[in-house]
Amino acid sequence: LVEDGLIDLDADVNTHLPFEVHIPHAPDIPITMRTILTHTSAIRDRWQVWGTPWSEPTLYFHGDSPISLGDFCRSYFVHGGSRYRRRKNFYERAPGDGYAYSNLAVALAGFVAEAASGVDFNDLCKQRVFEPLGMTDTGFRLADIGTSNLAMPYATVSNGDLEPIFHYGYPDYPDGALRTSAAHLVRWLGAFMNFGVFESTRVLDETTVREIRRNQIPDLVRWRQGLIWYGQRRWGFLAMGHTGGDYGESTRMFFRPDRGVGVVSLTNAYLGGRRSATSSATFSRSSPDRPWHERRRSRRSGRNHLRRQRPAPQGRRRRDPRGPHRGRRRCRKRRRSQRDRRRRP
Repeated sequence: LVEDGLIDLDADVNTHLPFEVHIPHAPDIPITMRTILTHTSAIRDRWQVWGTPWSEPTLYFHGDSPISLGDFCRSYFVHGGSRYRRRKNFYERAPGDGYAYSNLAVALAGFVAEAASGVDFNDLCKQRVFEPLGMTDTGFRLADIGTSNLAMPYATVSNGDLEPIFHYGYPDYPDGALRTSAAHLVRWLGAFMNFGVFESTRVLDETTVREIRRNQIPDLVRWRQGLIWYGQRRWGFLAMGHTGGDYGESTRMFFRPDRGVGVVSLTNAYLGGRRSATSSATFSRSSPDRPWHERRRSRRSGRNHLRRQRPAPQGRRRRDPRGPHRGRRRCRKRRRSQRDRRRRP
Protein backbone atom coordinates (compact mmCIF):
# COMPACT_ATOMS: atom_id res chain seq x y z
CA LEU A 1 0.00 0.00 0.00
CA VAL A 2 2.99 2.30 0.50
CA GLU A 3 4.05 1.46 -3.07
CA ASP A 4 0.52 2.32 -4.23
CA GLY A 5 0.66 5.70 -2.47
CA LEU A 6 -2.22 4.80 -0.16
CA ILE A 7 -0.17 4.86 3.05
CA ASP A 8 2.69 7.11 4.18
CA LEU A 9 4.88 5.44 6.80
CA ASP A 10 5.45 8.76 8.56
CA ALA A 11 1.91 10.15 8.43
CA ASP A 12 -0.62 10.10 11.27
CA VAL A 13 -2.57 6.82 11.11
CA ASN A 14 -5.70 8.76 12.08
CA THR A 15 -5.89 10.03 8.50
CA HIS A 16 -7.09 6.54 7.55
CA LEU A 17 -9.03 5.36 10.58
CA PRO A 18 -12.78 5.80 11.16
CA PHE A 19 -11.89 6.72 14.76
CA GLU A 20 -8.91 8.45 16.36
CA VAL A 21 -6.14 6.85 18.39
CA HIS A 22 -3.88 8.93 20.64
CA ILE A 23 -1.29 8.14 23.28
CA PRO A 24 -2.73 9.72 26.48
CA HIS A 25 0.72 10.80 27.69
CA ALA A 26 1.41 12.63 24.40
CA PRO A 27 -1.91 13.20 22.60
CA ASP A 28 -0.46 15.80 20.20
CA ILE A 29 2.28 13.51 18.85
CA PRO A 30 0.91 11.32 16.05
CA ILE A 31 1.17 7.55 15.89
CA THR A 32 2.65 6.57 12.52
CA MET A 33 2.97 3.27 10.71
CA ARG A 34 6.74 3.49 11.16
CA THR A 35 6.48 3.71 14.95
CA ILE A 36 3.96 0.85 14.94
CA LEU A 37 6.12 -1.39 12.73
CA THR A 38 9.23 -0.72 14.84
CA HIS A 39 7.36 -1.25 18.14
CA THR A 40 7.96 2.31 19.28
CA SER A 41 4.34 3.54 19.14
CA ALA A 42 3.88 3.47 22.96
CA ILE A 43 0.92 1.10 22.51
CA ARG A 44 0.96 -1.54 25.23
CA ASP A 45 -0.25 -5.13 25.29
CA ARG A 46 -2.57 -5.71 28.22
CA TRP A 47 -2.29 -9.45 28.62
CA GLN A 48 -5.48 -9.88 30.59
CA VAL A 49 -7.54 -8.70 27.64
CA TRP A 50 -7.03 -12.03 25.84
CA GLY A 51 -7.54 -14.47 28.67
CA THR A 52 -6.61 -18.07 27.81
CA PRO A 53 -8.25 -20.87 25.80
CA TRP A 54 -9.61 -22.21 29.11
CA SER A 55 -10.69 -18.96 30.82
CA GLU A 56 -13.97 -17.11 30.90
CA PRO A 57 -14.16 -14.48 29.54
CA THR A 58 -11.67 -15.05 26.72
CA LEU A 59 -10.84 -13.83 23.24
CA TYR A 60 -9.70 -17.33 22.25
CA PHE A 61 -12.82 -18.42 20.40
CA HIS A 62 -13.60 -21.89 19.12
CA GLY A 63 -13.10 -21.30 15.41
CA ASP A 64 -12.97 -17.81 13.90
CA SER A 65 -13.63 -14.78 16.07
CA PRO A 66 -17.16 -13.30 15.91
CA ILE A 67 -15.65 -9.90 16.78
CA SER A 68 -14.36 -7.94 13.78
CA LEU A 69 -10.88 -6.44 13.71
CA GLY A 70 -12.26 -2.90 13.52
CA ASP A 71 -14.66 -3.36 16.42
CA PHE A 72 -11.89 -4.79 18.58
CA CYS A 73 -9.49 -1.94 17.77
CA ARG A 74 -12.16 0.64 18.56
CA SER A 75 -12.91 -1.04 21.91
CA TYR A 76 -9.21 -1.13 22.92
CA PHE A 77 -7.79 2.14 21.59
CA VAL A 78 -10.65 4.65 21.82
CA HIS A 79 -11.60 6.34 25.08
CA GLY A 80 -14.92 4.98 26.30
CA GLY A 81 -14.40 1.60 24.64
CA SER A 82 -15.20 -1.54 26.61
CA ARG A 83 -11.52 -2.60 26.64
CA TYR A 84 -9.98 0.86 26.97
CA ARG A 85 -7.65 1.39 29.94
CA ARG A 86 -5.64 4.61 29.88
CA ARG A 87 -2.69 3.41 31.95
CA LYS A 88 -2.69 -0.25 30.95
CA ASN A 89 -3.17 0.06 27.18
CA PHE A 90 -0.47 2.70 26.63
CA TYR A 91 2.98 3.53 27.96
CA GLU A 92 3.71 6.83 29.71
CA ARG A 93 5.83 8.16 26.87
CA ALA A 94 5.51 9.66 23.41
CA PRO A 95 5.61 7.60 20.19
CA GLY A 96 9.19 7.12 19.03
CA ASP A 97 10.75 7.55 22.49
CA GLY A 98 11.16 3.89 23.45
CA TYR A 99 10.89 0.28 22.29
CA ALA A 100 8.38 -2.28 23.59
CA TYR A 101 7.10 -5.17 21.51
CA SER A 102 3.36 -4.81 20.95
CA ASN A 103 1.08 -7.38 19.35
CA LEU A 104 -1.91 -5.05 19.46
CA ALA A 105 -0.04 -2.25 17.71
CA VAL A 106 0.49 -4.69 14.82
CA ALA A 107 -3.22 -5.49 14.88
CA LEU A 108 -3.90 -1.76 14.57
CA ALA A 109 -1.51 -1.60 11.59
CA GLY A 110 -3.57 -4.34 9.95
CA PHE A 111 -6.73 -2.31 10.43
CA VAL A 112 -5.02 0.82 9.05
CA ALA A 113 -4.22 -1.17 5.89
CA GLU A 114 -7.82 -2.37 5.76
CA ALA A 115 -9.22 1.14 6.17
CA ALA A 116 -6.82 2.72 3.67
CA SER A 117 -7.47 0.12 0.97
CA GLY A 118 -11.14 -0.52 1.62
CA VAL A 119 -10.40 -4.26 1.50
CA ASP A 120 -10.60 -6.74 4.39
CA PHE A 121 -7.04 -7.29 5.65
CA ASN A 122 -7.23 -11.05 5.19
CA ASP A 123 -8.50 -10.67 1.63
CA LEU A 124 -5.86 -8.03 0.94
CA CYS A 125 -3.07 -10.44 1.95
CA LYS A 126 -4.59 -13.18 -0.19
CA GLN A 127 -4.80 -10.92 -3.25
CA ARG A 128 -1.35 -9.32 -2.90
CA VAL A 129 0.79 -12.11 -1.40
CA PHE A 130 -0.72 -15.56 -0.88
CA GLU A 131 -2.31 -16.18 -4.26
CA PRO A 132 0.51 -14.69 -6.40
CA LEU A 133 3.06 -16.82 -4.54
CA GLY A 134 1.00 -19.99 -4.80
CA MET A 135 0.44 -20.21 -1.03
CA THR A 136 -2.67 -22.39 -1.22
CA ASP A 137 -4.67 -23.19 1.92
CA THR A 138 -3.18 -20.14 3.61
CA GLY A 139 -5.13 -17.50 5.50
CA PHE A 140 -5.85 -15.81 8.79
CA ARG A 141 -9.21 -17.52 9.25
CA LEU A 142 -10.14 -21.17 9.58
CA ALA A 143 -12.73 -20.63 6.87
CA ASP A 144 -9.84 -20.03 4.44
CA ILE A 145 -8.33 -23.46 4.98
CA GLY A 146 -9.69 -26.03 2.55
CA THR A 147 -7.83 -29.00 3.94
CA SER A 148 -8.31 -31.36 6.86
CA ASN A 149 -4.52 -31.61 7.26
CA LEU A 150 -4.46 -28.98 9.99
CA ALA A 151 -2.25 -29.56 13.03
CA MET A 152 -4.06 -29.46 16.37
CA PRO A 153 -2.37 -27.33 19.07
CA TYR A 154 -1.40 -29.39 22.11
CA ALA A 155 -0.76 -28.57 25.76
CA THR A 156 1.40 -30.61 28.11
CA VAL A 157 -0.43 -31.64 31.27
CA SER A 158 1.12 -32.27 34.68
CA ASN A 159 2.01 -35.92 34.01
CA GLY A 160 3.76 -35.03 30.77
CA ASP A 161 1.03 -36.27 28.44
CA LEU A 162 -0.17 -34.16 25.52
CA GLU A 163 -3.67 -32.78 25.59
CA PRO A 164 -5.33 -31.19 22.54
CA ILE A 165 -6.60 -27.64 22.96
CA PHE A 166 -8.84 -26.67 20.01
CA HIS A 167 -8.55 -24.65 16.81
CA TYR A 168 -9.02 -21.10 18.01
CA GLY A 169 -9.27 -17.63 16.57
CA TYR A 170 -9.20 -14.11 18.03
CA PRO A 171 -10.22 -10.66 16.76
CA ASP A 172 -6.70 -9.16 16.57
CA TYR A 173 -5.68 -11.74 13.95
CA PRO A 174 -3.12 -9.68 11.93
CA ASP A 175 -0.62 -9.98 14.78
CA GLY A 176 -0.27 -13.74 14.55
CA ALA A 177 -3.14 -15.92 13.38
CA LEU A 178 -1.78 -16.90 9.97
CA ARG A 179 -2.35 -20.57 9.16
CA THR A 180 -0.12 -22.12 6.53
CA SER A 181 2.45 -24.86 6.03
CA ALA A 182 6.23 -24.55 6.19
CA ALA A 183 6.39 -25.43 2.48
CA HIS A 184 4.15 -22.48 1.65
CA LEU A 185 5.53 -19.99 4.17
CA VAL A 186 9.00 -20.54 2.75
CA ARG A 187 7.73 -19.16 -0.56
CA TRP A 188 7.09 -15.83 1.18
CA LEU A 189 10.49 -16.06 2.85
CA GLY A 190 12.08 -16.75 -0.54
CA ALA A 191 10.44 -13.67 -2.03
CA PHE A 192 11.69 -11.51 0.83
CA MET A 193 15.19 -12.96 0.57
CA ASN A 194 15.19 -12.23 -3.17
CA PHE A 195 14.07 -8.60 -2.69
CA GLY A 196 10.44 -9.16 -3.56
CA VAL A 197 10.58 -11.85 -6.27
CA PHE A 198 9.95 -15.60 -6.10
CA GLU A 199 9.87 -17.82 -9.18
CA SER A 200 9.51 -14.78 -11.49
CA THR A 201 6.57 -13.41 -9.47
CA ARG A 202 7.12 -10.02 -7.87
CA VAL A 203 5.08 -9.13 -4.80
CA LEU A 204 7.20 -6.25 -3.45
CA ASP A 205 9.48 -3.63 -5.01
CA GLU A 206 13.17 -3.97 -4.22
CA THR A 207 13.19 -0.55 -2.55
CA THR A 208 10.38 -1.68 -0.24
CA VAL A 209 12.31 -4.75 0.91
CA ARG A 210 15.45 -2.70 1.47
CA GLU A 211 13.48 -0.27 3.62
CA ILE A 212 11.99 -3.14 5.65
CA ARG A 213 15.47 -4.56 6.23
CA ARG A 214 17.06 -1.20 7.13
CA ASN A 215 18.03 -0.61 10.74
CA GLN A 216 15.26 1.81 11.75
CA ILE A 217 16.03 2.61 15.39
CA PRO A 218 19.78 2.12 16.06
CA ASP A 219 19.67 4.61 18.94
CA LEU A 220 16.97 2.69 20.84
CA VAL A 221 17.92 -1.00 20.62
CA ARG A 222 21.07 -3.12 20.28
CA TRP A 223 19.79 -5.38 17.53
CA ARG A 224 18.89 -4.49 13.95
CA GLN A 225 15.22 -3.58 14.10
CA GLY A 226 13.63 -3.21 10.69
CA LEU A 227 9.94 -2.85 9.92
CA ILE A 228 8.58 -5.84 11.88
CA TRP A 229 11.51 -8.00 10.68
CA TYR A 230 14.61 -7.83 12.88
CA GLY A 231 18.22 -8.94 12.57
CA GLN A 232 20.46 -10.48 15.21
CA ARG A 233 23.89 -12.10 15.46
CA ARG A 234 22.87 -14.75 17.94
CA TRP A 235 24.62 -17.53 16.01
CA GLY A 236 27.76 -15.60 15.06
CA PHE A 237 26.35 -14.24 11.78
CA LEU A 238 23.60 -11.83 10.84
CA ALA A 239 20.19 -13.46 10.49
CA MET A 240 16.91 -11.67 9.83
CA GLY A 241 13.42 -12.93 10.52
CA HIS A 242 10.89 -13.31 13.31
CA THR A 243 9.66 -15.73 15.97
CA GLY A 244 6.25 -16.35 17.48
CA GLY A 245 4.48 -18.39 20.10
CA ASP A 246 1.09 -18.96 21.67
CA TYR A 247 -0.90 -21.72 23.31
CA GLY A 248 0.07 -24.89 21.48
CA GLU A 249 2.44 -23.39 18.96
CA SER A 250 5.89 -21.93 18.27
CA THR A 251 7.25 -20.51 15.02
CA ARG A 252 10.60 -19.36 13.65
CA MET A 253 11.51 -17.89 10.28
CA PHE A 254 15.05 -16.61 9.68
CA PHE A 255 17.47 -16.21 6.80
CA ARG A 256 21.09 -15.26 6.21
CA PRO A 257 21.37 -12.23 3.90
CA ASP A 258 25.02 -13.03 3.14
CA ARG A 259 24.29 -16.59 1.92
CA GLY A 260 20.68 -16.52 0.83
CA VAL A 261 19.80 -19.43 3.10
CA GLY A 262 16.60 -19.48 5.15
CA VAL A 263 14.77 -21.81 7.53
CA VAL A 264 11.10 -22.02 8.57
CA SER A 265 10.13 -24.00 11.67
CA LEU A 266 6.47 -24.46 12.73
CA THR A 267 5.39 -26.62 15.66
CA ASN A 268 2.06 -27.30 17.33
CA ALA A 269 3.68 -26.84 20.76
CA TYR A 270 4.99 -23.88 22.68
CA LEU A 271 8.75 -24.37 22.85
CA GLY A 272 10.35 -22.93 25.96
CA GLY A 273 13.62 -23.59 27.78
CA ARG A 274 15.63 -26.46 26.28
CA ARG A 275 13.03 -27.03 23.59
CA SER A 276 13.46 -23.43 22.47
CA ALA A 277 17.24 -23.90 22.30
CA THR A 278 16.78 -27.01 20.18
CA SER A 279 14.55 -25.15 17.76
CA SER A 280 17.04 -22.31 17.58
CA ALA A 281 19.85 -24.75 16.81
CA THR A 282 17.94 -25.86 13.71
CA PHE A 283 18.78 -22.59 12.01
CA SER A 284 22.29 -22.47 13.41
CA ARG A 285 23.08 -25.90 11.92
CA SER A 286 21.50 -25.07 8.57
CA SER A 287 24.30 -22.78 7.40
CA PRO A 288 27.54 -23.23 9.39
CA ASP A 289 30.62 -21.18 8.57
CA ARG A 290 32.80 -24.20 9.41
CA PRO A 291 32.26 -27.90 10.16
CA TRP A 292 29.65 -28.48 12.86
CA HIS A 293 31.93 -30.44 15.20
CA GLU A 294 34.39 -27.51 15.29
CA ARG A 295 31.63 -24.99 15.68
CA ARG A 296 30.12 -26.89 18.58
CA ARG A 297 33.35 -26.77 20.58
CA SER A 298 33.85 -23.05 20.05
CA ARG A 299 30.25 -22.32 21.00
CA ARG A 300 30.57 -24.24 24.26
CA SER A 301 33.73 -22.39 25.22
CA GLY A 302 32.12 -19.02 24.54
CA ARG A 303 28.61 -19.76 25.74
CA ASN A 304 28.47 -17.12 28.47
CA HIS A 305 29.97 -14.46 26.23
CA LEU A 306 27.41 -15.13 23.52
CA ARG A 307 24.61 -15.09 26.04
CA ARG A 308 25.65 -11.67 27.31
CA GLN A 309 25.93 -10.19 23.84
CA ARG A 310 22.76 -11.74 22.40
CA PRO A 311 20.07 -9.20 21.48
CA ALA A 312 16.62 -10.43 22.39
CA PRO A 313 13.75 -8.56 20.75
CA GLN A 314 11.55 -11.66 20.94
CA GLY A 315 9.83 -10.41 24.03
CA ARG A 316 8.09 -12.07 26.92
CA ARG A 317 8.18 -15.85 27.06
CA ARG A 318 5.79 -18.34 28.58
CA ARG A 319 6.56 -21.59 30.34
CA ASP A 320 4.09 -23.51 28.26
CA PRO A 321 5.68 -26.62 26.70
CA ARG A 322 3.63 -28.37 24.04
CA GLY A 323 3.94 -31.33 21.68
CA PRO A 324 5.57 -32.19 18.31
CA HIS A 325 4.31 -30.92 14.97
CA ARG A 326 3.35 -32.61 11.74
CA GLY A 327 1.33 -30.76 9.11
CA ARG A 328 0.13 -27.18 8.94
CA ARG A 329 0.53 -24.71 11.76
CA ARG A 330 -0.02 -21.07 12.54
CA CYS A 331 2.42 -18.20 12.68
CA ARG A 332 1.40 -16.72 15.98
CA LYS A 333 2.11 -13.75 18.16
CA ARG A 334 4.26 -13.93 21.26
CA ARG A 335 2.36 -13.90 24.51
CA ARG A 336 3.32 -14.76 28.03
CA SER A 337 1.34 -16.83 30.48
CA GLN A 338 -0.24 -15.48 33.61
CA ARG A 339 2.38 -17.33 35.66
CA ASP A 340 5.55 -16.22 33.86
CA ARG A 341 5.81 -12.45 34.01
CA ARG A 342 9.41 -11.91 32.97
CA ARG A 343 9.96 -8.55 31.38
CA ARG A 344 11.32 -8.06 27.88
CA PRO A 345 14.96 -6.94 27.76
